[in-house]
Amino acid sequence: TPVPMRTSTRARGGTTQRHDTPHAMLPSGRRLAAANCSEEWFEQPISHFSWAPPPGGRSTYKQRYFVCLGNAKGPAPPVFFYFGNEDNVELYVEHTGIMWETAPDMGAALVFLEHRYYGLSLPFAPNTSGCMSYLTTEEAMADAASFLTAMRAGLLLTVGSVGPVVGFGGSYGGMLATWFRLQVSHGARAHACSFSFLLDLSRVRVASLSRARSLPPPS
Repeated sequence: TPVPMRTSTRARGGTTQRHDTPHAMLPSGRRLAAANCSEEWFEQPISHFSWAPPPGGRSTYKQRYFVCLGNAKGPAPPVFFYFGNEDNVELYVEHTGIMWETAPDMGAALVFLEHRYYGLSLPFAPNTSGCMSYLTTEEAMADAASFLTAMRAGLLLTVGSVGPVVGFGGSYGGMLATWFRLQVSHGARAHACSFSFLLDLSRVRVASLSRARSLPPPS
């Protein structure tokens, strides 16, 4: 049986490079979660802030996300939303246990958004020069704001109508979730977050994010 592969990108010398490595597996050799979720795509601007055309002539890219509705209950279930960090999003689908453990009691849908430049969410082809200026936490949080705005408006057909949205993240993803909550004031939960580093940078990040689209308050 072929070993599932996960794809990541790393920044080197102002270019993106793609690497394939074996997908994280359970001890039994089977995949836990991603097989029970649907893989979807959302069109994002390469830059939420700049009017300058990006390299390559394209202004948008396809951002990958996973929707897991096995525990969702009701016509507008709550959503547990994961802020993807620096790897293939399937890694977090498979290993963010608190979301899977809590979802049945809450009747929650799970949504995992892949971070730009990682996995298959590549704004540029591998080895494109001059593209790394769009790999920033401000752009990543603006991606989340754009995605969540569309989701709360019912524009994502796979998700449908949703209730309250609670953000989750671990490590760098936890920092994104916390910065996002400081700006948007919605619920977010950070795990194993680097808080000393976060506190040093939060003022800068929130000031920069103020230029991005804001979410409407919960009804």
